Amino acid sequence: MLKNNYHTHMRFCNHAVGDVRDYCLAAIKANLEELGMTDHAPIPLDFMNEDDYRRTWSYENMKLEQIDSYLAQINDSRLEFKDKLKIYSGFETEYLYGHDDYYHMLRRKVNYLNLGIHFFNDNNGKLYDTYSEVDYNSLEYYVKTIEDALETGLFNTLVHPDLFMYDYHNKDGKREFDDAAINATKRIIEVCIKNDIYVEINANGIKNDYDKDFMEFLYPYIDFWRIAKDYPELKIIVGVDAHDPKMLYGDHLKRIYELIDVVGIKVLDKMVIHH
Repeated sequence: MLKNNYHTHMRFCNHAVGDVRDYCLAAIKANLEELGMTDHAPIPLDFMNEDDYRRTWSYENMKLEQIDSYLAQINDSRLEFKDKLKIYSGFETEYLYGHDDYYHMLRRKVNYLNLGIHFFNDNNGKLYDTYSEVDYNSLEYYVKTIEDALETGLFNTLVHPDLFMYDYHNKDGKREFDDAAINATKRIIEVCIKNDIYVEINANGIKNDYDKDFMEFLYPYIDFWRIAKDYPELKIIVGVDAHDPKMLYGDHLKRIYELIDVVGIKVLDKMVIHH
């Protein structure tokens, strides 16, 4: 079962509950050894037009002026729980082109960055929502964004890499793990291996199941992980993606490990910070 978690949110992102201390107490209750706090990093308004800023819910993310309070909570918890829990600071962040200086600034403030692609741009700057606008045509831009982001050396982990399957449709408009999805999966895995990036199987995604008997989730998408299994050098970790302290323990974690056993995935218990 879970020994460490490196994907944790808190109330500053406005769609999670609890402060850092609450998650530390829950982690200790769950007998975790390490906890990484990775709330959603601020997204400046000038990174996109106002309509996109609202439809991607970017306005809900932590604000720049809250970063110091966030880091102070982490430091306070480090002192309080120093003999019980190893605590890391981090952000989960998007990657939008032309803003590498900003992402370097974020990285300097914390121990590590998680890359989570919830939206992405095409070559003309059009923004796509990963949950609802990935299809046969736009999938290339999702994959290219991941490749380019990971080549920067800023990120330690790619979280929910299979999120593109949430509502993916093939060239005929049908939901299918087609050749394009298979190729995308392989490219994502291979760029993670090339850049020594951990890839996360996301425990929060199982709430989106649509066939409990066959472990059919919108994500983690089982066919993605069947391919990942064939890459022994790929570093896979379980990430809770906790938005409530109670998510650090419970039956959803048992289900993730059942999926891991069914597919035959080898997962690592501990993450090492390389980037």
